[in-house]
Amino acid sequence: GLLALVRARATPTSMIEGVATVADSRTRRLGFLFAAAAPIAFGLGFVVKKWGLLRYDDAVLGALIGSAAAFTVVVGIDTFGGRITRRVRENFRNIPWWYVLAGVAMSGALVTQMTAFTHLDAWLVGVLQGTQGIFAMLFGLLFIREEERIDGWVAISVIFVLAGVVLIGLQR
Repeated sequence: GLLALVRARATPTSMIEGVATVADSRTRRLGFLFAAAAPIAFGLGFVVKKWGLLRYDDAVLGALIGSAAAFTVVVGIDTFGGRITRRVRENFRNIPWWYVLAGVAMSGALVTQMTAFTHLDAWLVGVLQGTQGIFAMLFGLLFIREEERIDGWVAISVIFVLAGVVLIGLQR
């Protein structure tokens, strides 16, 4: 359904900071592949976080260790890809404040998520996390209106997602 929605709304070009970019079908397929892999990785991460909290009950330390592990993975990928010196040079010369703000928001999300795991089952936290797409759309519409569009089909999809989250949550 998501693929059909995106194909119906896709335009051959999009504007990013005044520069037209052409999205070819290979790039779009690759994007869907990564988008499909992400929830699998998140689901595994949710279960492992809960597993860790059952053995060591400290949500803030868990969030810190998780962030440090993610940082290590990113630095490792850049190092093996031969991009680490360029990345450090570029990011310390012109600080990408958007990413700093995103990092602060993600850190807050990670700490609240880890705290939620101490009170709820991993599957329920995962289901509630399913609403993050809705918030991404709303914040996208608020901050980058020229890139985000919400029409009737998107509104119907949001209603279905919220209804699904509520129904799954009520199964307990």
